[in-house]
Amino acid sequence: MKTIELKKLWPALVTRPDARNIFEEAKQDDFNVVFDFNEIRLMTSSFADELFAKMIIEGNTNFKIINATDYNKKMIVFVTESRKKSPNKQLI
Repeated sequence: MKTIELKKLWPALVTRPDARNIFEEAKQDDFNVVFDFNEIRLMTSSFADELFAKMIIEGNTNFKIINATDYNKKMIVFVTESRKKSPNKQLI
């Protein structure tokens, strides 16, 4: 499995464009990747939605997450559940 070190973006994961870039990087490996949250202090709901909720809803669940804080794990669950409730909602 390829490891994607998210700290290359900054200690905060904020923008949808950054999330899209990471999504495309993971897609190249059929989402068979490890997302390393080492040194990540903050992740916005926009970033989590664009990367993780999108992958999960599309059925791409081959990935692993390591070194994530409880807050970041809960954010991923929250945005995924929100997207499931409103699957046709386009978030900008």
